[in-house]
Amino acid sequence: MQEAAAEALGKLGAGSVDALIAVAKDGKRDPLIRQKAIGGLATIGPDAKSAVPALTDAIKDKDVRIDAAIALGAIGPNAKSAVDALTEAAGDKKNKKDKAFKQAVNEAVKKINAKS
Repeated sequence: MQEAAAEALGKLGAGSVDALIAVAKDGKRDPLIRQKAIGGLATIGPDAKSAVPALTDAIKDKDVRIDAAIALGAIGPNAKSAVDALTEAAGDKKNKKDKAFKQAVNEAVKKINAKS
């Protein structure tokens, strides 16, 4: 039920960003629900720019880091402040073997640095 609610919030657009951020930041919630909330932020895209600090923190959480990187990429140039954290996380020894995370980071950085 919470999963569907998080997904539905993403479809509502910019007005649901604060609620999605709250769910994404709640480390006590089921990771799947947090992933859906972060996916909702990705769906909203550039209008979710206020989520950049929370998503930047989320890339440190192995349960949602790939989703957070994808969402930051979807936000695009408005997420420029996250590039250093993304690059650092991808280069971290703990993440060395996580090819999916590295790919998500590389794609996110390309989208963030893309010329509009």
